[in-house]
Amino acid sequence: MKISTQRIQLHWFIGSFFILAFVFLLMVRLGLIERGEEDGDDKVPTQVQADRETWMNIYQQDQKVGYVHRQIFQTLEGYKILESVFMQVNTMGMMQDLRFKTAGSLKPDLTLSSFDFELFSRLFRFKARGTLQDNTLIVSMTSGSGPEQNLNFPIKKNIHLSVGLLEILSAKDLKPGDSRTFTVFDPITATERSVKILVVEEETIPVMDREEVAKKVSIEAMGVSQLAWIGK
Repeated sequence: MKISTQRIQLHWFIGSFFILAFVFLLMVRLGLIERGEEDGDDKVPTQVQADRETWMNIYQQDQKVGYVHRQIFQTLEGYKILESVFMQVNTMGMMQDLRFKTAGSLKPDLTLSSFDFELFSRLFRFKARGTLQDNTLIVSMTSGSGPEQNLNFPIKKNIHLSVGLLEILSAKDLKPGDSRTFTVFDPITATERSVKILVVEEETIPVMDREEVAKKVSIEAMGVSQLAWIGK
């Protein structure tokens, strides 16, 4: 199994995105249309490095505030991706431990098939699971000790999990200046969101006791900016 490490620079905590995410999660406010922009929803990755795991540190300014552990496996139906996120965030003057857990089943083109998501801290807990059937995403959500809510969402185009976006970018031969826009389902707000990703440049970054060349990408969603580095 291949193990790699990366660094995420967290400029602002996004409570309603997978890490960010998003996790999952991520993003840069871009007021201009960048050259090379395309809709990423119909682009099938040419190569995905499956059966591996990745560790990523999360930084706010220059201070480490958390980490991400991600695993991806190839299955008969496509791919299985598992992600755990731990962050220490300042909420109303109080430091809190925040954890995200995501398990996603993806089609061969890395679009969504089903997911299980959990967010929890000392103050609250949120769970959501969803399955795509034909053109309908069937979602069940539970917040704290409240009752389970079941919702159906009509889907008009391919959607992704935020935890799968960096896998798509890793599989694409994108150059500095290229950008893609993806449709992502956010289980916390139960909405679809557009995420725009721009390849800024290539940088040499320190990874543990060595240096590696990585693509620096900016990710824009919900008007919030985030930078990430994708190893080659």
